[in-house]
Amino acid sequence: MEAPTDIQKLIEQVQLLLAQSATQNERMAALEAENVALKKALAASNARVAELERRLGLNSSNSGKPPSSDGLTKPPPARAHRRPERPPRALRRPSSGKRRHPGRDRRLIAPRFLPAPMAVRQQGP
Repeated sequence: MEAPTDIQKLIEQVQLLLAQSATQNERMAALEAENVALKKALAASNARVAELERRLGLNSSNSGKPPSSDGLTKPPPARAHRRPERPPRALRRPSSGKRRHPGRDRRLIAPRFLPAPMAVRQQGP
């Protein structure tokens, strides 16, 4: 007689598992529908962000906007050619002329040849 009760218990467990499976299937279907809706909302948000970023990058040089709409900030200069970095001072050539060249410069003149107001200033205390 114990065999029918064991079978009855097994049948009850199978029915319980089938009910749980049905509720889980319903929940999974609801989650999948929510996932699809969220993916659509995300795609719409990404499209909006892309459009706003595109509009944010517009200025008078790449759109039909007047230059006065650019604001007071000055755009950074576009450099076609970058100046190369200077080597350290120890590696640079000397800034003087050629070796053993006598060099020419303007000589100082004697105070007696200066105009009077300058000579007076130089003779000061």
